[in-house]
Amino acid sequence: DYPNLEVILVDDRSTDGTGAIVDRLSAADPRVIPVHVQTLPEGWLGKVHALDLGMARATGAFVLFTDADVHFGIGTLRRAVLRAERESLDHLAVFATVVSDSFVVSVCSASTVRALLTLARPWEAIDPTSKKAIGTGAFNLARRSAFDRTPGMEWLRMEVAEDIGVGLMMKRSGGRPGIALGRELLSVRDIVALERERVGRGELVRLR
Repeated sequence: DYPNLEVILVDDRSTDGTGAIVDRLSAADPRVIPVHVQTLPEGWLGKVHALDLGMARATGAFVLFTDADVHFGIGTLRRAVLRAERESLDHLAVFATVVSDSFVVSVCSASTVRALLTLARPWEAIDPTSKKAIGTGAFNLARRSAFDRTPGMEWLRMEVAEDIGVGLMMKRSGGRPGIALGRELLSVRDIVALERERVGRGELVRLR
């Protein structure tokens, strides 16, 4: 439901049917822009390179970096941009809810999140006097004009935690950060549940 939306799908050297799916989506919807990576330049990690290519194709006033396994509720992007505009944010990191069919996994995930929040204290990242920064792979929304003041993805080319790196360079470049909980609007399935489903469909012989 977001106006003037463009979706840039970066197929990073996949060996399954991902590339064909990306091309079919692009052919069916002009808002979808396909990018296929054939080789990885030396000195880059794959994901950071993919994000850099996607950023180069983006034309919007806001750019959202997100992973392929994230589920968005209706209105998620619209509400996030509205908040960014209302609070004059240049970067908004939203934490996704981990969804699992397993009670044990759900309890463990909730406990892990609580522990991380307690230890990392991510709310301190929005304090302009603090050196802390925050970012999430699920939802890193950046104002393009503020991002263009940063060193760009090349600065993070060998960074494993590139999501936090985006938040760090945005903040260091004077961008105003914000954080939010996705709750029912943003979710990811836990890997145990996903592999269980694949076993049920005969796609995996065993769990690894």
